[in-house]
Amino acid sequence: MNRPLATLWACVPLLLAACSSSTDAGAPGGSAGTAGTGGSGGDAAVVDATSEEASVTDAASEDAVAPDGDAADAGDAGDAASDAGASDATLAHDVVQYEAGPYDAGPVTDGGAPGCFDGSVPTMAPYDGGGAVVVRVPSTTVDTFAGSGTGGGADGVGAVAQFDNPVNLALASNGSIVVSDFDGASLRWIDPQASVSTFTAQSGFSKPFGIAFDANSRLWVQTDSDPSGNKTLQTGTLWFVDGTGVPTPVVSHAGRPRGLAALADGRIALSDPFHHTLSLFNPDGATIAPLAGSACGAGFVDGNASTARFSRPYGLATLPGGDLIVADMMNHALRRVTLAGYVSTYAGDGTPGHVDGPLATARFAAPEDVAVDAAGNIYVSDGANHCIRRIDTNGDVTTVAGTGAAGGTDGAGDVATFFGQEGLDVSPDGHTIFVADGNGGDGAQPYHRIRRITIP
Repeated sequence: MNRPLATLWACVPLLLAACSSSTDAGAPGGSAGTAGTGGSGGDAAVVDATSEEASVTDAASEDAVAPDGDAADAGDAGDAASDAGASDATLAHDVVQYEAGPYDAGPVTDGGAPGCFDGSVPTMAPYDGGGAVVVRVPSTTVDTFAGSGTGGGADGVGAVAQFDNPVNLALASNGSIVVSDFDGASLRWIDPQASVSTFTAQSGFSKPFGIAFDANSRLWVQTDSDPSGNKTLQTGTLWFVDGTGVPTPVVSHAGRPRGLAALADGRIALSDPFHHTLSLFNPDGATIAPLAGSACGAGFVDGNASTARFSRPYGLATLPGGDLIVADMMNHALRRVTLAGYVSTYAGDGTPGHVDGPLATARFAAPEDVAVDAAGNIYVSDGANHCIRRIDTNGDVTTVAGTGAAGGTDGAGDVATFFGQEGLDVSPDGHTIFVADGNGGDGAQPYHRIRRITIP
């Protein structure tokens, strides 16, 4: 799994081509921390989507309003590395350095191999959340840690700060948070006192989504756009971000791997919800190797490597034993994946629902992200249910917060509401969860918040 790709992975039209570069990217530095369709089982129906990103409901998704090729900032790859070279002593956010030349996984084009990937993505049938069976974690509370109903890019403390559709976040080891501010084309840094500052905002860096710190405390971010501002289903780019916020593109044209999870050996697992695949990125040499799934079609099949099928695998996280847990969004399920590529179903049966209780009978509705605390408890951003769920180490599923209605109400867990929550992260002790609660791609909606959930 550590060697460079040399050939196309069956029919996956991404992550390809040889990688070689002796160019020093300037040794920037980076910080530390973690980041459907209805039906029951079988192959999920693939429907043509007018946008490359279909929402979990009938509403537009977070970038459906922006057609392919647009970008908040258009620039060239050279801009991204122009300020590199900060030493450890001068890093603003105590991030470990990284040094490697850039790697282009292309050339690739939308469409892929004939008869294989055609750019269609599964969408979710209307869902009303009926038949819910809810078991609540007692005494939880939800508050708005930063942001408000007003979109924008203002820095400040708490509600004074503004975000523009925050979609994902990662916790740093010192308790700070790095936020992917999707429509703001930026990364935002929030310190433990809720003071928000703009960390990364640079020409050529746009549509940030995936975010994680690797085992060596280096910050990695995925953008939907490439360094020149092009945006298709193939232009996803992995960036290293140093401690001063300067991003350097390391892998471009890698599909759209919006899920990032750090492995203990320094590699990063990637999930691509538009090509239904998982891959492994090795920063040493900037190589990507296939792990599981196939871009030849969505489905709900357990098995090994490319024989397994996902339907929009979104967020993922690493379990204490080293396996991955994946939010398989349009299968309404969580999947467990070994680093050898074997896929099994951990929870959910393909039918959307909000059913707490034992793993064997639990149901989810378009789960978008997962996080894992030090003890191995799993936290789920259950998108279509507008709530946060927990699976404890005994296999019991409960609801941490959210009523099932869309909104932005703070308060007790059984009163609070979420609107477009996507990425989340959890403190190692499992007592604090942070959630990126944006507008779900509907720019008319007043939801641009980072929410905090406290569990006694």
